Amino acid sequence: MTESKVKSFFTLWRLYFVLFAMSLCVIAIAWKVSVLHITDRDFLQEEGDLRTIRIVELAANRGLITDRNGEPLAVSTPVQAIGVNPREIVNDDSAIALLAEALELNAEVLSNNIKNKLTKDFIYVKRRPTPAQVDLVLGLNIAGVDSRQEYQRFYPQAEVTAHIIGFSNIDDIGQEGLELTYDNWLRGISGHREVIKDQRGHIIEELNTIQTAQPGKNLELSIDFRLQNIAYRELKEEFIKRRARAASVVVLDVNTGEVLAMANQPSYNPHNKANMTDFSVLRNRAITDVFEPGSTVKAFTIAAALESGLYKPETFIETGPGWMMVGGNEVKDLFDYGTLTTTGVITKSSNIG
Repeated sequence: MTESKVKSFFTLWRLYFVLFAMSLCVIAIAWKVSVLHITDRDFLQEEGDLRTIRIVELAANRGLITDRNGEPLAVSTPVQAIGVNPREIVNDDSAIALLAEALELNAEVLSNNIKNKLTKDFIYVKRRPTPAQVDLVLGLNIAGVDSRQEYQRFYPQAEVTAHIIGFSNIDDIGQEGLELTYDNWLRGISGHREVIKDQRGHIIEELNTIQTAQPGKNLELSIDFRLQNIAYRELKEEFIKRRARAASVVVLDVNTGEVLAMANQPSYNPHNKANMTDFSVLRNRAITDVFEPGSTVKAFTIAAALESGLYKPETFIETGPGWMMVGGNEVKDLFDYGTLTTTGVITKSSNIG
């Protein structure tokens, strides 16, 4: 075989080898594509969904609390909360600094909090920021930063009904008053929905609602907020005038026993408890405190005497000399009233009578 023929043979062999190798690559790629699209399709689709489809909680608002005439005493208003995905922002110090500045937070504290919660998909950075802060943060388009809708409790009568209504905490759970007593009744049931998020954590498409949020049930009170305002104002005036340590007033419907008004002093503002130092002001003294009824019980004694038929309003009762011993204890009047009628006994508030 001549030298030229040998060179031609090797050249042709190399060409066939290259074509064969390329054919193998094409076949391998085709096989891999077929596997991905047919055999592993369901698995890959599920893995892809796990990285884009998220389940978002739908907040449920608490039920409305109203007075007997339908005037609102506690309502829920929607607000936004700012949070982050720690794993997406943990290594971006400049983004953390921008976020902290926008929300008026300490950047170092925020950074440490994010580093300590890398296992979570979402942590709150600031609950109930101002609308301006929410717009500023979302306008920065920081990867991993997102907002969530919540509900905040608002009390139109504020300190006037504070001891009756109470308040709920930042998680919308009742802490005092009727908000605590009827928490299960007022609290709603959160819902859930499927959404698609981009790599920055922003919702780009809503897929479907898994469960709709169910609002809490409303609560109607026997309180008349007009009487409540009057009672509170008059009580506060006397409380200040007499420099009392505490004061309470309760207004009842004499026919039904319904509570029409109930107020205490000192009171508090349920919207601003940050600087509260004396937690005794939270106590509804009209309900929780125990004290001697004193002369208020005398009216019941006189009523029982009149109902017995043995006494009439003009019946004479001897109260002199103004004192007597009962069970080893001395009972006395402020003065020696002598002989009084049944009417006079209640008029003078005579202990002896």
